Amino acid sequence: MKRILIGSAALLAALAVFLVMRGMVRTVVEGRLYISPQPRGSQLQRWAGTLGLRSVVNLRGAHPSEEWYKTEERVSRDLGLERLDLNLSSSLPPSRRMLLCFIRRFPSLPTPVLIHCMGGIDRSSLGAFLALTLWNIPFAEAASWIRSPWKHRCVRFCNERKFLASYEAWCANAGVPSSAAALGRFIEKDYCPEAYRYGLELSGVPHAAAPGADVRFRADVTNAGPAPWTLAPGSETGIRLGGRLYGPLPAEPEDMETYFYDHQWEGRDAFRAGMEEGRITVGGKRVWNVRFRAPERAGLYLLAVDMVDEHVTWFCNYGRPPAFVLIHVPSIPPA
Repeated sequence: MKRILIGSAALLAALAVFLVMRGMVRTVVEGRLYISPQPRGSQLQRWAGTLGLRSVVNLRGAHPSEEWYKTEERVSRDLGLERLDLNLSSSLPPSRRMLLCFIRRFPSLPTPVLIHCMGGIDRSSLGAFLALTLWNIPFAEAASWIRSPWKHRCVRFCNERKFLASYEAWCANAGVPSSAAALGRFIEKDYCPEAYRYGLELSGVPHAAAPGADVRFRADVTNAGPAPWTLAPGSETGIRLGGRLYGPLPAEPEDMETYFYDHQWEGRDAFRAGMEEGRITVGGKRVWNVRFRAPERAGLYLLAVDMVDEHVTWFCNYGRPPAFVLIHVPSIPPA
């Protein structure tokens, strides 16, 4: 009974803090950084005047069809505020791609900066941690925005705490203190949420194929995540290997990862492997012999190979980028 009472008291305390914090702006670094819940147009105007805001980081993503976004964008434009829209989920782990965008773009934003999400407590606190670390503020001070006692009891902070713990463990293993450079190396090279971890080896992939010819190769896949994968034969559900094809390209991209994320939704499905009944256990492996038809049009194509949770997400949206293969389709001279 005592434990239940203590747990209820902690929950009520967390709820009280949450209600107090909703609708208000909080100072992270006086004159440089503030966080808040979703601001109304009038609030953003008032805060811009009283705090001297010059930039806004919206962690809810761009939603041009929704009124809150149209209002915020209009007010920001009228006030001459620079904007950065990043789509961080409130219920899923921080996306590696969105974190990369944050650490690459945030340092160039003019201060003071306002970072906001919807409620101003979970994603905004992660934003505060990232910003402070990019300014080389000591880890303990930066982490306090995620680690305050009441947040430890708030389920909404589960993903932020996991990110923080994985970064702290990485620094300890690498023997380096937290810093802007360390955070950058961690996100670029090693960060991947547990649910989206997997191993992939491709072998026998041809780098040239005649128009319309079969392209065949082998894919060795390992489930490195925390839970089994459920396979399924239909196209509506199941975790499986997939490939998307991009092109023809005008030239080989200087950075295939950047090209892919800039054009991610322009690709067309090339294949699916693993559309079958079964499960792949944690640490389990599966070999698939992949086959698809090369494009009929000549040119250079980029094949992106990744795991996909059908009708949920491609793993690369949250974890590591896909495996990339360049395939040349030559022109066939007329007979």
